[in-house]
Amino acid sequence: MQKKNIIITLSVISILFLALAILQYNYKILNLEFARAYDETKPQNGHAWSEMQCSSELCVTSSGVGIGTDSINAPLTFANTYGDGFDEWSDYKIILWTNSPPNSYGLGIKSNTFAFNSNSSYDFDVNGSTVMTIVGNKVGIGTTSPSQLLDVNGRIRISGVGNDGLVINNTAPTIYLQDSDNNSGMIHMNSNYFYILNGSATNSLGWATNGTYWPFRINLTNDDVIFGGRALFLEGAVGIGTSSPSYTLDVNGSMRLYNAGDAMFRIFPNSGANDRSSIIDFWSTFDNTPGDPGSRRTATIVVGFNGGVWGTEYMAFYVGRNGVANDSAVLPNEIMRITTTGRVGINTTSPSYALHVEGTAYATGAAGSLSD
Repeated sequence: MQKKNIIITLSVISILFLALAILQYNYKILNLEFARAYDETKPQNGHAWSEMQCSSELCVTSSGVGIGTDSINAPLTFANTYGDGFDEWSDYKIILWTNSPPNSYGLGIKSNTFAFNSNSSYDFDVNGSTVMTIVGNKVGIGTTSPSQLLDVNGRIRISGVGNDGLVINNTAPTIYLQDSDNNSGMIHMNSNYFYILNGSATNSLGWATNGTYWPFRINLTNDDVIFGGRALFLEGAVGIGTSSPSYTLDVNGSMRLYNAGDAMFRIFPNSGANDRSSIIDFWSTFDNTPGDPGSRRTATIVVGFNGGVWGTEYMAFYVGRNGVANDSAVLPNEIMRITTTGRVGINTTSPSYALHVEGTAYATGAAGSLSD
């Protein structure tokens, strides 16, 4: 019995010595690296910096730590092995594992490219808050549940120089503007046409028309513009054929009005005050005066009411200033007036007869019958 106890005691002592030797070896390795980390000038435990402490899986030298390799060229170097995918444990360089639910997360090299893989999703946190999430092939910024390839909850800013900007490149690029409580809208390109489109419903990805035409279309081959509805310009000036309009509508060129039925050109002043007329001005340039090609006010047509209501309508024709210069473009002299009673006055604003001439009248040919 005593002999058996002695044997057991010797066995325990042998195990303790073996454990102590292992701990001492590992202590030397760790002590060596701690010394490097704190920039100590002398190696610990009698080891020189040039010594290499290696096993089959771990190698520690003065150059760094190698895992699976003794070719160390960085503070931490992994073995130069990789696979074509992340479906084998050997494909990972670093593995993080969770048991609830069982998921693995790995970093490694895939076809000479640094890659990382997850069984679920990736979260990128700043100060404890998630700022970006990758779920499958979808990236969410400001959201942890992206529904599109790139789903951003918040503002996007693109800045730079030159031609930097947002590029959408496909056969029919479209920007969807989804309104969560009203009809949506779209900006669309197709077949050399640029469109602004109506959404067919709230949060819609489809479009619709309110009539025969799309709301807005530009032909990019000839710059033709089509409005599908009314075009309202409420402020500023509109120039057609000019880049510097001086009036609410300034047209440099000829105009044409036509309709399937009768064509109409309507001029009317806004309501809200009395004594407002409709006026058409005519401007022209001097003849045979090449040294002075400026345009000047030449004649005017005025239509309105003459100091009253119905029964006082008139149309007056103003021409020139009887030889007086009009560089200040004031209203020319009235030459003829037509009243609502059918009377025509020449040089008079109140004709008393069907034809009333103030001044000498001259006629040639037969005068016809005269009566009082």
